[in-house]
Amino acid sequence: MNIGKTIPENFIAQSELYQNKSALMHKQNGVYVSITYRELRLLVKSCANGFINECRLVNGDTVALSSENRPEWVIADMGIMHAGGIVVPIHTNLAPRLFAHILNDSKARIIIISSQEMFAKLLQIIKEVPHLEYIVTIFECGGNCRRTDLCGKTILRFADVCATNKLELQDTLVETEPGPDSIATIVYTSGTTGLPKGVPLTHKNICSDVLGTNARIPVLQGDVFLSFLPLSHVLERTAGYYMPILQGATIAYAESYKDLLKNVKEVRPTVIIAIPRFYEKIYDKIWQNVKKKSFLGQKLFYFTLRATSRTFGYRIMKKILTAGITRNFGGRLRILVSGGAPLDARIAGFLDKIGLVVYEGYGLTETAPIISVNYSENNSYGTVGKKLENCEIILAADKEILVRGPMVFSGYWGSVSDNRSPIDSDGWFHTGDLGFIDDRGYMSIIGRKKEVAVSTLGNKIWPEHIEKNLNIHPAISQSIIIAHNRKYVTALIVPHWHYIAEIVSGRSRLAEKSKDLARDTAVVAYFKNIIDGINRDMSSHEKIYNFYLLENEFTTDNEELTPTQKLCRSVIEHRYHREIEDMYRVN
Repeated sequence: MNIGKTIPENFIAQSELYQNKSALMHKQNGVYVSITYRELRLLVKSCANGFINECRLVNGDTVALSSENRPEWVIADMGIMHAGGIVVPIHTNLAPRLFAHILNDSKARIIIISSQEMFAKLLQIIKEVPHLEYIVTIFECGGNCRRTDLCGKTILRFADVCATNKLELQDTLVETEPGPDSIATIVYTSGTTGLPKGVPLTHKNICSDVLGTNARIPVLQGDVFLSFLPLSHVLERTAGYYMPILQGATIAYAESYKDLLKNVKEVRPTVIIAIPRFYEKIYDKIWQNVKKKSFLGQKLFYFTLRATSRTFGYRIMKKILTAGITRNFGGRLRILVSGGAPLDARIAGFLDKIGLVVYEGYGLTETAPIISVNYSENNSYGTVGKKLENCEIILAADKEILVRGPMVFSGYWGSVSDNRSPIDSDGWFHTGDLGFIDDRGYMSIIGRKKEVAVSTLGNKIWPEHIEKNLNIHPAISQSIIIAHNRKYVTALIVPHWHYIAEIVSGRSRLAEKSKDLARDTAVVAYFKNIIDGINRDMSSHEKIYNFYLLENEFTTDNEELTPTQKLCRSVIEHRYHREIEDMYRVN
């Protein structure tokens, strides 16, 4: 890895070292098949030449890419950068208006899409994106898609573009001008409070982050990554794509989230990168299975959890009771990484006890993204680890985290960038996150600076801290805390309705619909007991004084969640304004 080179240049160097090694794995006719590093190199160069010749791609052009995780994502990304283009990933589940905003803000001339659904979404906003000239389809485009009069754009098949200049007889570099300080990609932030902002990241930004992270958690050439977080998410892109591919490891793509456990058993990965929600679901599933065990089986499991790891009894019981759990994950897991949001320390500690060690890290899109991470020598639950060696971190007087280093971007892109730079005169990027660093150098995150709620009594409340305590309960799927400019704290709670249905199933009347269960007096009383238990560990100004059960989950389709599953607080509070006001009418 050389940060004086571009991402494609580093990839070409690795592909020459590991020519016959599997680079990518994907399902084809129900079986995982491999693409070697040599094959991938040829595909990348063919893609670069194809876009130059077929789409008139020139150095500095922006190309939008909206697709689920698949080999074509990597081929397109690496090929476009190789040709001097700038890749603009777009989450596949974005609302059409946000889709149009990103296309216009980035001034993308070309878009690559992977499905009929994406094409239909594009048609909805096609008249709003005048800069767009080419639509390149990864999927097999039918007769209607081929008609340019539908949208007035040139429509091409990705396979045809890449095949136009397929390099079967020669293996030469495409001559391009970009260097390490050229923009490689513009990644649009989730936009929890407004329109997404474009974050331009250079080749040097990303390569520096890969280098710094790899020094903390080294990727081995024998590693197999299972990829399922969206590649449009910068965490997956850097840690789940660039890190393995620039170190000679292998990436296997999950078919879908619902097929994940099946794919884990097939691929037997050594590395999984996920957000806390993934680990929360593992935690809930394991406890559901424990409850189904015999009385003796449950007692043995509890003994294993309570035992000291140094005792002989613990080692024996752990091997017996957790062998099935680790076997379900393929039996080769070496690294589990959590990022994107805080992971509850209790969940991390529990998973460690049963042989699934999770390393939590921290970063932002603006830092490419990783700036701190735990590691095997000393994994500290509840923290996001120590800073990478190639960056600096300090805390401002108000506890805001400031970072400086080669992975930090230089400023926002496009129309949404405000006049005030997030980088001060000394080069410190103001993250907007609040935290503290202990005497060992481990950092913990308190919450977002903008999301600190201040009650009418002047008390500061961090909603994320309370929501984390709520969401760890198996009966709670999602929650949002309401407290800003209010006299006390309340919560909107989305229960796990299937879990609640099991609890009330023994009664003479079983309400089958969530609408009925949400107003059921026994169910409300059940959640009041949960809230009371959580309140016992809270300061007086943090205690939840009222709550409301919601029938439906927060979703990205309704713009209540960002594509990275963060709460869009203003949208939710507006949508449930009446329910919130009702909670404050109650004395």
